[in-house]
Amino acid sequence: MARKDRSQIGSLTAIDPAMSDLLSASDLTAYINSVSTGMAQQVTDMTSWQNLPSNVASGLSAQYSIMRDRLSTDLGQLEIIMTMLGNAGAQNQLGIQVALQHPWSRGSIFINSTDPFSYPAINPDYFGVGYDINIMSYGSAFARQLAATAPLSSVMTTEVLPGAGIIGEALDNYTKINSGTEYHPLGTCSMLPQDKGGVVDTNLVVYGSANLRVVDASIMPLQVSAHLMASTYGIAEKAADIIKQKYWKVEAVTPSNSASSQETASETTAVVGQATDSAVTDKNNLAASTSGLSSGAKIGVGVGVGVGAAVLLAALVCPPCHLSSFHPLLPTPL
Repeated sequence: MARKDRSQIGSLTAIDPAMSDLLSASDLTAYINSVSTGMAQQVTDMTSWQNLPSNVASGLSAQYSIMRDRLSTDLGQLEIIMTMLGNAGAQNQLGIQVALQHPWSRGSIFINSTDPFSYPAINPDYFGVGYDINIMSYGSAFARQLAATAPLSSVMTTEVLPGAGIIGEALDNYTKINSGTEYHPLGTCSMLPQDKGGVVDTNLVVYGSANLRVVDASIMPLQVSAHLMASTYGIAEKAADIIKQKYWKVEAVTPSNSASSQETASETTAVVGQATDSAVTDKNNLAASTSGLSSGAKIGVGVGVGVGAAVLLAALVCPPCHLSSFHPLLPTPL
């Protein structure tokens, strides 16, 4: 979601404030300097308490550098959402949800058994890095500012939870206890250099394997300010192109200066985007083999293929049906 200007707040159901919306210019500069100073220690601490390999720590340092630089940009750090869900059971309450979009905390997932039915050891480690609490608290202050601004101020008259008096460390504790996940997990098989803790390369192949690929949101090392579905669709489309390109047929062409040879070369050399798989070539071969048939014979071939496909489709969509009683010209009985 794109960042919105504060002048539009009255007509929005959601807004993604950047750090410059949450802090004054001087406070933001001071905060970024504080992050820079403590960043290396954060990596050391996280590596230690989660027992992470040194190459993972290297990759984490690189990610943190990117995230630190983004604090001074217009990138939305939070999603602020109006919700009709206030306190449970209350009929006259509205809520403002504060959702962290770019968490600094990192969890871990480890296989701890050779039994494929045993669950892995998962530790999301929410709020393991204090920067997340800082930014969430800035977001709570921003939400309170929205509630105090017209026209919301005419309908949001009293803060019920956590309560206007809950600030500072008390607000931090409230946030830790009452926050929940947005269910946007990613990064467990990150596309990074292997020496930075990466799992897959730029062709989505798992390091150390010949042709094992990972195609899902787990390859993204950094969180995105969006729901993961569209991003995952994009990964899948790219993966399909990578896999198709690997198996594109390219025939050897004998060099020649003759026009006929050049013409042949253009016909047999694979072209990007042009399918050369068996389905296409088999279809071309069928067309060539039936080119000399009469019209009646061609119709017979077409009907035969059509009936065969219809029977196969019936078997796929209706497994309980008996093909012996299936009539290709009538609806399939369910």
